[in-house]
Amino acid sequence: MARTSVLIICLYLVVPQHASSKILEPGDTLAERAAQCSTTFCMPGRYEFRFLNTSNYALDAQGTEHGVNNLGIQRLRVRPRLVINSNAFIEAEADLMTGRVFGDQSNNNPDLNLSDPGNRQAFSEPQATDLRQLYLSWRLPFGLFRLGQQTSNYGLGLIANNGDDEAHDVFDDPVMGDIVERALFATKPLKAFMKGDFADAFIVGGGFDVVLRDDNANLIKGDMAMQGVVSVMYKSKELELGIYSAFRDQEDEDGDTLDAQAYDLFFKWKIPFEKMHAVLSVAAEVAYLRAHTDRVRMEQAKSGVDVEGIGVAIQANFELIDLGLETRLEAGYATGDNNRNDSIVRQFKFDPGYHVGMILFQEVMARVSAHTVTLASDPTISGQPPKGVELVASDGSITNAIYVNPVIRWKSKFGLNIDLGFLAAWSAADFVDPWMSALNGGYNYNYLGQDAAKSHFLGSEIDAGVSYSHTVANAVTFKAGVMGGYFMPGGAFGAPDGGKSLANVTKIRTALDVSW
Repeated sequence: MARTSVLIICLYLVVPQHASSKILEPGDTLAERAAQCSTTFCMPGRYEFRFLNTSNYALDAQGTEHGVNNLGIQRLRVRPRLVINSNAFIEAEADLMTGRVFGDQSNNNPDLNLSDPGNRQAFSEPQATDLRQLYLSWRLPFGLFRLGQQTSNYGLGLIANNGDDEAHDVFDDPVMGDIVERALFATKPLKAFMKGDFADAFIVGGGFDVVLRDDNANLIKGDMAMQGVVSVMYKSKELELGIYSAFRDQEDEDGDTLDAQAYDLFFKWKIPFEKMHAVLSVAAEVAYLRAHTDRVRMEQAKSGVDVEGIGVAIQANFELIDLGLETRLEAGYATGDNNRNDSIVRQFKFDPGYHVGMILFQEVMARVSAHTVTLASDPTISGQPPKGVELVASDGSITNAIYVNPVIRWKSKFGLNIDLGFLAAWSAADFVDPWMSALNGGYNYNYLGQDAAKSHFLGSEIDAGVSYSHTVANAVTFKAGVMGGYFMPGGAFGAPDGGKSLANVTKIRTALDVSW
């Protein structure tokens, strides 16, 4: 992986470059700028620097604090595209010098929170360089063929997420992403029999993957996960409607297996109001996961467990274009599991690349669950760790949760942006800490020792941000901003009588971006 940066830099130097005819807009995502490449070679990119300040809070009943108070991180992402002809191109994407520049580091195992860029050094670790994509795209008379390393994404990103949704992640940066070695073919089969808009919008696609990295497998570490994916979609300018299915067969490095099927229904409808110069967008995704794995073994499930979970996300956006005003309302649901003593796991995890808010899921839930695994895996405390205990770590995922997340955004014509958001969340089932539950005879307790049935309210969060962007010579955009979040824990984070509940948590993120 260390050779990736050298390869891309050399390619940039030796291939003739021509400025794109498209003027750079501050709101364009990196993927959009790469797609707009109208010349032989383009290499849009973005450099990000973040300084994060987070208040301390306890990770267990003994008052152990997370200790990651001040952190400076960076990421340099480039997306070169080489256009072969009007029907074919080669595209790559890589993160370079990505990770911690200075600041505190968590005491938890970094493998338990891979989505935290502070867990790797930006200049001295191989993981700081990440080749995300390198594939050939070839448009044929009867369809589209893609071959190579690609990020995987479908719908809103509940189960397949490329970690690159800049438009959705208002108060946090998209990170990680599912990466697969994929052969993909998509076609419009009805065009052979009929003409018209419906035939042009009806798409059938299928592919075969070897998973390089996602929240369930890592090929480099020895996990072998193969899967077939099939999707059927209607995609027009105003309406997208489709179903996606994935069938996985996986064997981990230690011999554990996972057989899984995922079914995902997605739609998105854009309704223009031309007289108002406004657009209403409504989107929803429902994902169902069914699996069997022997990663987890218990007395009552010696051959493994079955997995059944459902995740739902609904988004509604209303944008007044002339005023630059946008209002968003999002709600989501991920099933939980009140009975942890049977052979069925009902808890659903959104892909860790899907974010809402700034603190609750990505910060508090991620660190608390990782600390639980650390305690349960310590042989001096627990002896032999339970089989599959590492799966307790949420890695920042939305899991066992019901949430609502309204957001208001104002984007001025002179570069000033103001964002305001609110998040309220409840656990779908009891908010249970497996380690504390084991210490209390298997009954449902939270990580501070409180009866988990006492409250399902996880808490509320207020997020706000202001930023300013300016484009120079229609080619380079500079953006600077600051965001802050304030999380007020609910009763689910309470402690028993005489104990100390989770304190309010604050987080400030100072950001500097340079895009070209």
